[in-house]
Amino acid sequence: MGSKEISVGADRFLALQWANFAYELFVSSEEMKTSRKILREYLEGQMLGQVSTRKTTDQLIRLWLYPSDPYSALRDLTDSFSRIISKAQMPVLHLGMAVNVFPIYYETVRVIGTLERITDQISTKAISMRVVERFPTTSSIPRTVDRVLQSLKDWGFIENADGSITVKKILLQEPKLVNWFILATLRATGQNEITLLELENCPLKLGINFTHPRSVVNESEDLFFSRNHQGIEVVRLKTQ
Repeated sequence: MGSKEISVGADRFLALQWANFAYELFVSSEEMKTSRKILREYLEGQMLGQVSTRKTTDQLIRLWLYPSDPYSALRDLTDSFSRIISKAQMPVLHLGMAVNVFPIYYETVRVIGTLERITDQISTKAISMRVVERFPTTSSIPRTVDRVLQSLKDWGFIENADGSITVKKILLQEPKLVNWFILATLRATGQNEITLLELENCPLKLGINFTHPRSVVNESEDLFFSRNHQGIEVVRLKTQ
């Protein structure tokens, strides 16, 4: 996987309640101008300061409310099952979108997921050092990584203490959410296919595990089982 350039504005802490609020605006189908105004006023009530409010608003809009970027189809799919998932599952949606929309989230999560296969406790310094290698401008990256880690902790994916993090285990059981997160993973990595073993070990999943992924794919309108040129069974994206 090639390096991605860092996106402007992807350097804010995104509290879970703020991301949830942005998502609720998305599913309410408000016009973009109205949603921006509502979100801005909501964040002003969080006492962030003028500059931070503006930047945080922009980043949350890019996460959930941007109307015409390459990730619109992925966002739109969530509307079909938004009413059947609980508040406790909503962070999975934020993670799936963040690793697609923001290269800094993609790289940070990828590094955490890779290191987590090696050790239970991961140094935050080691994470920053590895993420820095992926970006041409490095001076601001450690601070940005800290904000990503802060967000991932607030979303419930990691614990962070004494300069190291541990990844929390999360079990996804809702088939539509599992299907969506597999789609989000494939699109974030730029792949059209993946084996079940590769999917199980994909670092972008962090500590997320799926129940019955085979049955999910068999029932999916977006995915299907096939064989690659080596004859290995893979999960593949259906062409639109």
